[in-house]
Amino acid sequence: MVRHPYDMWSAGFSHHRAFYPSREIVLLESLLGLVVDRKRAELLGDDAWLTTAVRGLAAHRPAVRWRRPDGVAELVDELLAQAS
Repeated sequence: MVRHPYDMWSAGFSHHRAFYPSREIVLLESLLGLVVDRKRAELLGDDAWLTTAVRGLAAHRPAVRWRRPDGVAELVDELLAQAS
């Protein structure tokens, strides 16, 4: 049976091998949202770019920079500029 596309549904990731702290989930959500907001959603289908982007954000994760409201946006803008 296929679910109706307008039914509320969320995927459970309880079977994943790794535990992701909420700050990492929020960081990923920010990355995805910012890429879409900047009209570059096609990059989310590019495995090489997405891997580079996630690694780039992970490298800055402990830094204070991404804790600022615009810090993640600055990092994403830099990653998008590299993709152009």
